[in-house]
Amino acid sequence: MTLLPGRAEPLGASYDGKGVNFTLFFQHAERIELCLFNDG
Repeated sequence: MTLLPGRAEPLGASYDGKGVNFTLFFQHAERIELCLFNDG
C-alpha cells in the first residue's frame, strides 16, 4: 500500500477507483479521529 498526498476538494469522502480521499474542515479543531470498519 502506498500513501499519496490528498486533495483539498471536494469535501467528504471521495472514491477515485484506486482509493478514498477524505477531506474535512473544522475551523477550531485540534485533531480528528477517523474510524474505519470492515464487515469481516
